[in-house]
Amino acid sequence: MNTNKDNQRLLLALLIMSAIITAFHYTDNFIHFHSYPAPKWMTPESVYQSWVLLTIVGIIGYIFYTKNFL
Repeated sequence: MNTNKDNQRLLLALLIMSAIITAFHYTDNFIHFHSYPAPKWMTPESVYQSWVLLTIVGIIGYIFYTKNFL
């Protein structure tokens, strides 16, 4: 049994689930932005941009993990 490959598959599944779940969450935050208290500098677009940025960071982390950079 190759536990490293099993760990990579599990991590990929978790990453995909996380991206989908947070996409719904951030979409709700984007749509109902004015219902939430937020600092003046925060905009609905910054909510979307933060989701994109954090998702990219997660994907890069996964790539680093699978390539044994970490």
